[in-house]
Amino acid sequence: MAAAGKAKDFYKVLGVSEKANGDQIKKSYRKLAKKYHPDANRGDARAADRFKEVGEAYSVLSDAQKRNQYDQMRKLGSFGFDPRAGGPVRSPGAGGMGSTFSFEDFQGGFGNVSDLFSSLFDLGKKGPSGSSRPGQSGRNPRSQRRKGAHVEYVVEISFVTAARGGKIALDIPISEDCATCAGDGAKLGTEAKHCGECSGSGTISFGQGGFAVKRPCPACFGRGILPKTPCASCSGRGTVRQQRKMS
Repeated sequence: MAAAGKAKDFYKVLGVSEKANGDQIKKSYRKLAKKYHPDANRGDARAADRFKEVGEAYSVLSDAQKRNQYDQMRKLGSFGFDPRAGGPVRSPGAGGMGSTFSFEDFQGGFGNVSDLFSSLFDLGKKGPSGSSRPGQSGRNPRSQRRKGAHVEYVVEISFVTAARGGKIALDIPISEDCATCAGDGAKLGTEAKHCGECSGSGTISFGQGGFAVKRPCPACFGRGILPKTPCASCSGRGTVRQQRKMS
Protein backbone atom coordinates (compact mmCIF):
# COMPACT_ATOMS: atom_id res chain seq x y z
CA MET A 1 0.00 0.00 0.00
CA ALA A 2 1.39 3.37 -1.00
CA ALA A 3 2.10 5.93 1.69
CA ALA A 4 -0.01 9.05 1.66
CA GLY A 5 1.62 11.94 -0.16
CA LYS A 6 1.64 15.38 1.31
CA ALA A 7 2.57 18.84 0.18
CA LYS A 8 6.00 20.05 1.21
CA ASP A 9 6.12 21.59 4.66
CA PHE A 10 7.28 25.08 3.66
CA TYR A 11 7.09 26.28 7.28
CA LYS A 12 9.59 23.60 8.25
CA VAL A 13 11.78 24.45 5.25
CA LEU A 14 12.08 28.06 6.44
CA GLY A 15 12.21 27.11 10.10
CA VAL A 16 9.22 29.24 11.11
CA SER A 17 5.94 28.51 12.84
CA GLU A 18 2.61 28.37 11.04
CA LYS A 19 1.68 31.64 12.77
CA ALA A 20 4.81 33.49 11.63
CA ASN A 21 4.22 36.96 10.18
CA GLY A 22 5.65 38.36 6.96
CA ASP A 23 8.70 39.93 8.61
CA GLN A 24 9.63 36.69 10.37
CA ILE A 25 9.29 34.74 7.14
CA LYS A 26 11.40 37.25 5.21
CA LYS A 27 14.11 37.30 7.91
CA SER A 28 14.37 33.52 7.94
CA TYR A 29 14.41 33.35 4.14
CA ARG A 30 17.25 35.87 3.82
CA LYS A 31 19.31 34.02 6.41
CA LEU A 32 18.86 30.65 4.69
CA ALA A 33 19.28 32.05 1.16
CA LYS A 34 22.62 33.55 2.20
CA LYS A 35 23.70 30.31 3.85
CA TYR A 36 22.88 28.09 0.87
CA HIS A 37 23.59 30.53 -1.97
CA PRO A 38 25.37 28.78 -4.89
CA ASP A 39 28.14 31.39 -4.91
CA ALA A 40 29.00 30.47 -1.33
CA ASN A 41 28.70 26.71 -1.93
CA ARG A 42 30.30 26.09 -5.31
CA GLY A 43 30.02 22.49 -6.43
CA ASP A 44 27.73 21.58 -3.53
CA ALA A 45 24.66 19.98 -5.13
CA ARG A 46 22.93 19.52 -1.78
CA ALA A 47 23.26 23.23 -0.97
CA ALA A 48 21.90 24.10 -4.42
CA ASP A 49 18.85 21.91 -3.84
CA ARG A 50 18.36 23.43 -0.41
CA PHE A 51 18.67 26.93 -1.90
CA LYS A 52 15.98 26.10 -4.46
CA GLU A 53 13.73 24.59 -1.80
CA VAL A 54 14.06 27.69 0.39
CA GLY A 55 13.19 29.90 -2.59
CA GLU A 56 10.10 27.83 -3.37
CA ALA A 57 8.94 27.99 0.23
CA TYR A 58 9.39 31.77 0.39
CA SER A 59 7.58 32.33 -2.92
CA VAL A 60 4.49 30.71 -1.40
CA LEU A 61 4.59 31.90 2.22
CA SER A 62 5.46 35.50 1.28
CA ASP A 63 2.32 35.76 -0.87
CA ALA A 64 -0.83 36.05 1.26
CA GLN A 65 -3.08 34.45 -1.36
CA LYS A 66 -0.77 31.52 -2.11
CA ARG A 67 -0.08 31.03 1.59
CA ASN A 68 -3.80 30.76 2.31
CA GLN A 69 -4.23 28.25 -0.50
CA TYR A 70 -1.20 26.31 0.68
CA ASP A 71 -2.66 26.08 4.18
CA GLN A 72 -5.90 24.79 2.69
CA MET A 73 -3.99 22.21 0.67
CA ARG A 74 -2.18 21.00 3.77
CA LYS A 75 -5.57 20.37 5.33
CA LEU A 76 -6.47 18.47 2.19
CA GLY A 77 -3.35 16.37 2.56
CA SER A 78 -4.24 15.48 6.14
CA PHE A 79 -7.06 13.34 4.76
CA GLY A 80 -4.50 10.93 3.38
CA PHE A 81 -4.43 11.96 -0.28
CA ASP A 82 -2.03 9.83 -2.27
CA PRO A 83 -0.90 11.67 -5.43
CA ARG A 84 0.31 8.44 -7.03
CA ALA A 85 -2.87 6.47 -6.43
CA GLY A 86 -6.20 6.82 -8.15
CA GLY A 87 -9.59 6.77 -6.54
CA PRO A 88 -11.39 8.75 -3.89
CA VAL A 89 -9.70 10.09 -0.80
CA ARG A 90 -10.70 8.66 2.55
CA SER A 91 -10.58 10.24 5.97
CA PRO A 92 -10.42 8.26 9.21
CA GLY A 93 -13.75 7.59 10.86
CA ALA A 94 -15.06 5.96 13.99
CA GLY A 95 -14.07 2.38 14.65
CA GLY A 96 -11.37 2.45 12.01
CA MET A 97 -13.89 2.86 9.20
CA GLY A 98 -13.18 5.39 6.48
CA SER A 99 -15.57 7.88 4.95
CA THR A 100 -15.28 9.06 1.37
CA PHE A 101 -13.95 12.58 1.09
CA SER A 102 -15.35 14.64 -1.76
CA PHE A 103 -13.58 17.55 -3.44
CA GLU A 104 -17.03 19.07 -3.90
CA ASP A 105 -16.82 20.16 -0.26
CA PHE A 106 -14.22 22.71 -1.36
CA GLN A 107 -15.87 23.86 -4.59
CA GLY A 108 -18.03 26.52 -2.99
CA GLY A 109 -15.13 28.40 -1.42
CA PHE A 110 -12.41 27.95 -4.02
CA GLY A 111 -14.11 27.22 -7.34
CA ASN A 112 -12.64 24.22 -9.11
CA VAL A 113 -10.19 22.29 -6.97
CA SER A 114 -7.74 22.08 -9.88
CA ASP A 115 -7.62 25.89 -9.84
CA LEU A 116 -6.56 25.70 -6.20
CA PHE A 117 -3.64 23.43 -7.05
CA SER A 118 -2.70 25.43 -10.15
CA SER A 119 -2.63 28.70 -8.24
CA LEU A 120 -0.58 27.20 -5.41
CA PHE A 121 2.07 25.71 -7.65
CA ASP A 122 2.19 28.59 -10.14
CA LEU A 123 5.77 29.47 -9.22
CA GLY A 124 7.42 30.12 -12.54
CA LYS A 125 6.98 30.44 -16.26
CA LYS A 126 6.43 27.78 -18.88
CA GLY A 127 8.94 25.01 -19.42
CA PRO A 128 9.40 22.56 -22.27
CA SER A 129 6.49 20.24 -22.87
CA GLY A 130 7.10 16.53 -22.88
CA SER A 131 5.36 13.34 -23.84
CA SER A 132 2.44 12.09 -21.79
CA ARG A 133 2.12 8.90 -19.88
CA PRO A 134 -1.17 7.17 -19.04
CA GLY A 135 -2.98 9.09 -16.36
CA GLN A 136 -1.18 12.33 -17.11
CA SER A 137 -1.92 15.36 -19.20
CA GLY A 138 0.43 16.21 -22.07
CA ARG A 139 -0.42 19.89 -21.99
CA ASN A 140 1.97 21.99 -19.99
CA PRO A 141 -0.02 24.59 -17.99
CA ARG A 142 2.87 27.04 -18.45
CA SER A 143 2.03 27.32 -22.15
CA GLN A 144 -1.10 29.16 -21.10
CA ARG A 145 -0.95 32.84 -20.20
CA ARG A 146 -1.87 32.98 -16.54
CA LYS A 147 -4.13 35.55 -15.03
CA GLY A 148 -2.58 38.01 -12.60
CA ALA A 149 -3.75 38.16 -9.01
CA HIS A 150 -5.90 40.99 -7.72
CA VAL A 151 -4.02 43.63 -5.76
CA GLU A 152 -5.48 45.65 -2.90
CA TYR A 153 -3.73 48.72 -1.54
CA VAL A 154 -4.94 50.76 1.43
CA VAL A 155 -4.05 54.46 1.59
CA GLU A 156 -5.15 57.39 3.69
CA ILE A 157 -6.51 60.44 1.90
CA SER A 158 -7.77 63.78 3.10
CA PHE A 159 -11.45 64.56 3.43
CA VAL A 160 -11.16 67.16 0.67
CA THR A 161 -9.68 64.62 -1.74
CA ALA A 162 -12.39 62.12 -0.85
CA ALA A 163 -15.09 64.70 -1.44
CA ARG A 164 -13.75 66.37 -4.58
CA GLY A 165 -11.66 63.59 -6.06
CA GLY A 166 -8.03 63.67 -7.08
CA LYS A 167 -4.96 61.60 -7.84
CA ILE A 168 -2.24 60.18 -5.64
CA ALA A 169 0.97 58.39 -6.65
CA LEU A 170 1.47 54.84 -5.41
CA ASP A 171 4.33 52.36 -5.53
CA ILE A 172 2.63 48.98 -5.86
CA PRO A 173 4.67 45.83 -5.11
CA ILE A 174 4.10 43.18 -7.78
CA SER A 175 5.65 39.92 -8.94
CA GLU A 176 7.10 39.79 -12.45
CA ASP A 177 8.99 37.21 -14.45
CA CYS A 178 12.70 37.34 -13.68
CA ALA A 179 14.49 39.18 -16.48
CA THR A 180 17.73 37.29 -15.87
CA CYS A 181 16.34 33.80 -16.48
CA ALA A 182 13.17 34.81 -18.41
CA GLY A 183 11.07 33.17 -15.74
CA ASP A 184 12.59 29.70 -16.07
CA GLY A 185 14.26 29.79 -12.65
CA ALA A 186 17.51 28.37 -14.04
CA LYS A 187 20.91 30.05 -14.16
CA LEU A 188 21.86 31.32 -17.61
CA GLY A 189 24.08 28.91 -19.47
CA THR A 190 22.74 25.90 -17.59
CA GLU A 191 20.16 23.45 -18.83
CA ALA A 192 16.93 22.56 -17.14
CA LYS A 193 16.05 18.90 -17.15
CA HIS A 194 12.60 17.47 -17.77
CA CYS A 195 10.78 16.40 -14.64
CA GLY A 196 10.81 12.61 -14.50
CA GLU A 197 7.66 12.45 -12.40
CA CYS A 198 5.40 14.01 -15.04
CA SER A 199 7.60 13.54 -18.14
CA GLY A 200 7.78 17.30 -18.55
CA SER A 201 4.02 17.81 -18.86
CA GLY A 202 3.75 19.67 -15.56
CA THR A 203 0.52 17.94 -14.60
CA ILE A 204 -0.63 14.60 -13.25
CA SER A 205 -4.19 13.27 -13.31
CA PHE A 206 -5.72 10.85 -10.85
CA GLY A 207 -9.19 9.41 -10.62
CA GLN A 208 -11.45 6.41 -10.73
CA GLY A 209 -14.18 5.56 -13.19
CA GLY A 210 -15.55 8.71 -14.76
CA PHE A 211 -14.10 11.02 -12.09
CA ALA A 212 -10.66 12.54 -12.56
CA VAL A 213 -8.82 15.59 -11.27
CA LYS A 214 -5.79 17.13 -12.93
CA ARG A 215 -3.25 18.69 -10.60
CA PRO A 216 0.21 20.24 -10.95
CA CYS A 217 3.05 17.80 -10.52
CA PRO A 218 4.25 17.89 -6.89
CA ALA A 219 7.85 17.20 -7.92
CA CYS A 220 8.34 20.18 -10.25
CA PHE A 221 5.45 22.32 -8.94
CA GLY A 222 3.75 22.35 -12.32
CA ARG A 223 6.75 23.67 -14.25
CA GLY A 224 7.54 20.51 -16.15
CA ILE A 225 11.24 21.23 -15.65
CA LEU A 226 13.75 21.13 -12.83
CA PRO A 227 16.64 23.63 -13.07
CA LYS A 228 20.02 22.03 -12.44
CA THR A 229 21.38 25.34 -11.12
CA PRO A 230 18.89 27.93 -9.74
CA CYS A 231 19.01 31.51 -11.02
CA ALA A 232 20.74 33.72 -8.46
CA SER A 233 18.57 36.74 -9.26
CA CYS A 234 15.28 35.07 -8.34
CA SER A 235 16.55 32.20 -6.18
CA GLY A 236 15.08 29.74 -8.66
CA ARG A 237 11.53 31.05 -8.27
CA GLY A 238 11.30 32.47 -11.80
CA THR A 239 9.71 35.67 -10.48
CA VAL A 240 10.97 38.78 -8.70
CA ARG A 241 9.27 41.45 -6.64
CA GLN A 242 9.12 44.87 -8.29
CA GLN A 243 7.65 48.28 -7.51
CA ARG A 244 5.29 49.71 -10.10
CA LYS A 245 4.24 53.37 -9.96
CA MET A 246 0.55 54.05 -10.42
CA SER A 247 -1.64 57.09 -9.96
